[in-house]
Amino acid sequence: MKKLPILIFILLCLTAMATSCGSYRKAERNIENDLKQALAKTINEKGMETMRQDSIRAYRSIARTEGEMMTIAVGDETLRRHLRNPQLGEMAFITYTVRCERGGWKVTFDTEAKCSAVMIWSLSDQRLSAWLAVMALLSLALSFRGRRQSPPITMDSFSATHLTPMQRQLMEMFVASGSHRLSKHEICDALWPKKDDASETLYALISRLKRELDKTSSFDIISDRGRAYILKRRKSES
Repeated sequence: MKKLPILIFILLCLTAMATSCGSYRKAERNIENDLKQALAKTINEKGMETMRQDSIRAYRSIARTEGEMMTIAVGDETLRRHLRNPQLGEMAFITYTVRCERGGWKVTFDTEAKCSAVMIWSLSDQRLSAWLAVMALLSLALSFRGRRQSPPITMDSFSATHLTPMQRQLMEMFVASGSHRLSKHEICDALWPKKDDASETLYALISRLKRELDKTSSFDIISDRGRAYILKRRKSES
């Protein structure tokens, strides 16, 4: 259960990243579609043949000196006027590809927008991914806050527990220990310093104390391979 908040945080982060990338790709497609429709309207307004002849006349001399094919990107006010997204205006161009084929001139038109990745990201809808990222951070913060708010273990935690003098002395040792962990030798040396082997006595004391804690508190005593004992909150209560 302790790993669940971390798993939720990782899942939300991955979902936010996937959503962000999806929005980015959608923005790219929207830009491409906007350019295509603006080019179609520009060609329809100016006329395909007019644009073709203008291109041939403008680039014929250049093409002769540079080679048989040339592609040039040109800013066009008509194209920019037909764009649905005005933010693409200064970055949108018509590309003219003029080539000489079989003694004649062939012209093809296309569009492009010199958009940076930051520009495309700014045009994408990142609201859902932002909310997912916020939820991920909140879930992580709340999980740590819940752990920090766990109250310290004091003797007041066992005010409803009926303890014998020996049990109380042992509980005070557990509370005083920073890790709430006591070795078998620590306990025996403190409670039965004159007894050579107090293992059986310790086992009986721990057994009775565990039964009492189980009835009246949210704590338990866990054995660490028989070498030490640890006072812990029960998982259902933490």
